[in-house]
Amino acid sequence: MLDIKWIRENADVLDSALAKRGAGPLSASLIALDERRRTILQSLQDMQSRRNAASKEIGAAMAQKNSELADRLKAEVAELKTTLPAAEEESRWIEAELTDALSRIPNAPLDDVPVGADESANVVTRVVGAKPTWNHKPLEHFEIGEALGLMDFEGAARIAGSRFTILKVSSRAWNARSASSCSTYTQGNMGTWRFSLRCSSATMRCMAPASCRNSLMISSARLMDAG
Repeated sequence: MLDIKWIRENADVLDSALAKRGAGPLSASLIALDERRRTILQSLQDMQSRRNAASKEIGAAMAQKNSELADRLKAEVAELKTTLPAAEEESRWIEAELTDALSRIPNAPLDDVPVGADESANVVTRVVGAKPTWNHKPLEHFEIGEALGLMDFEGAARIAGSRFTILKVSSRAWNARSASSCSTYTQGNMGTWRFSLRCSSATMRCMAPASCRNSLMISSARLMDAG
């Protein structure tokens, strides 16, 4: 996340970088939001300082037996105590608003990154090795996984939403993999050993997404436990 101080000092640099990504300028709105935050914060600090000073002045007025001044100061402190919570809440809100705005700024590209509307503007800087050739159309890894029944995207989408998959592997293949794995994976190997005791070699081992939809948590009455 970019520092608002850097943005104030490099507004043109930020807007120019965003333009390379096809985004509109943001520095003006961010600086205006920061100015508002600084104004609110200064007002809040002034009120807090005045409340503290007035509280001390009450003691001095009481010592001098100046009840009229003491009453006036007490009324001022009481009014400040009434207005301070609203000012503190506004300060927290504007701080959160600025943080949210800063967190949404896309990464600025480096100066040597080619400018283009899409991937067709990419520049090949280096080619390593020879490109393989096939007598058939090559498939993506997920297409191969689905064709072999080793990846289940539809089932994962029902559990956790899009861009997840359920990985499947037979117990025999998993045990062979585990036998050749490094001894540092002791916990995983112990799990595989327990799994092998319970299941036959024809059993399919599934690795589901670690997260799930809210609707599943609610329907299984586990939503509160998740927090």
